[in-house]
Amino acid sequence: MARRASMSAGKLSKIETGKVRPTVQDVDLVLTATGVSREVKAEFLAAARAEATEATAWRLLRRMGPWKHQKTIRAIEAGTTTLRALPGTAHPRTPPDA
Repeated sequence: MARRASMSAGKLSKIETGKVRPTVQDVDLVLTATGVSREVKAEFLAAARAEATEATAWRLLRRMGPWKHQKTIRAIEAGTTTLRALPGTAHPRTPPDA
């Protein structure tokens, strides 16, 4: 028989007060417990996965150190011969004719 996952009241409280970020599994548990529809659950879980991926990327960047990241980007740019910007990807402060 499969054991059903659960969350402690303490963890739920920490999530509610912002002391701890919920994992994708935590989001799934809360949504299942509240009985939301599959569509809503899928939408929230997709957002939770995207947030978890972004948080991991930032954590790795902080661990690596900004100067190391800048050094890597500088090395990539040094070998770049052609730079293409796709419509809508320019910095918002960049004039359209720049």
